[in-house]
Amino acid sequence: MALPERSVPLLCATVGGAALLAALLTSPAGAETTGAGCSATGRVEAQWGSRTGGGQVVSVVVANTSAATATRWSVAWPLGAGRQVVSAWNAAVTTTPGGDATAVNAAHNGLLAPGASTTFGMLLSGVAPLPALACDNGTTTPTTPATPTTVTVSTADNLSTVRLRPGDTLVVSLTSLHLPPKLSATGVLQQLDVAGGYPTSQPLVARYAATAAGTVDVSTTTDIACNHEPTPCPSPQVPWTVHVVVTA
Repeated sequence: MALPERSVPLLCATVGGAALLAALLTSPAGAETTGAGCSATGRVEAQWGSRTGGGQVVSVVVANTSAATATRWSVAWPLGAGRQVVSAWNAAVTTTPGGDATAVNAAHNGLLAPGASTTFGMLLSGVAPLPALACDNGTTTPTTPATPTTVTVSTADNLSTVRLRPGDTLVVSLTSLHLPPKLSATGVLQQLDVAGGYPTSQPLVARYAATAAGTVDVSTTTDIACNHEPTPCPSPQVPWTVHVVVTA
C-alpha cells in the first residue's frame, strides 16, 4: 500500500511514541552510493525497538549525476533476512524471496534533469544498518572495449615510440640479418612467436601481445657469418630499437 509522504509524521507518532521522537533527533545517516548515471543517499529518519521487534522510517535521495536528462530511475539493495517493506511513498518497491528490494520511480518523479534530485521513503519492519544502495537511471552507456589493433614496425621505425593498449599486437618485421629481438622488461609485452632472422637467411618476423600497462624497449642488432670467423670481417653491427608504451 502506498503511503503519502505527509502521513509519515503521523505514522511515526502513533507507532513509536516518545522512543520514536528520540530516534528522530538522533537518526543515523546512510552512505551515499553512486551508480550508472545517478546517486542514492539513504537516511534513517526514525527508528524504534531493536532487531525484528523494531522498525525504521528510511528516506532516500536520488540524484541524476549524468549530463543527460533521466526519464526513470531505480534503486536496489539487499533488504536482509526477516525484514519487510511495510509501505512506501514516492516509489514502487518490490522484494524478492531472497531478500533483495528494488524501488522504481513513481509517475511524477522519474524525470530528472542533470543535477536534479527527488526523494522516496519507506516504512520497514526490523532494525538494521542501511546497506549499500545500487542506483541506475539508464543515462550512461557501458564502455565498449577498444577493438584490438596490430601495429607493424620495420627498420624505418628505429628509435621511434609505439603506443599500444592491452590486447593489441606488435609485429616486428626486419631483415634476415637481424637477430631475434630482446625485451628490456617483463610483464608489458608477451612474445607470441618469432621466425627468420640471422642465421636463417629469412626475413625476421616477431609478434608480441600487449598484456599490461607499462613501457618496454624492443631491441635487436644485425649480424653476419663473418663476424664469427677467426678473423672477423669489417662489418659493424647495426642496432635497432623501438620504445613501446602500453596504456590501459
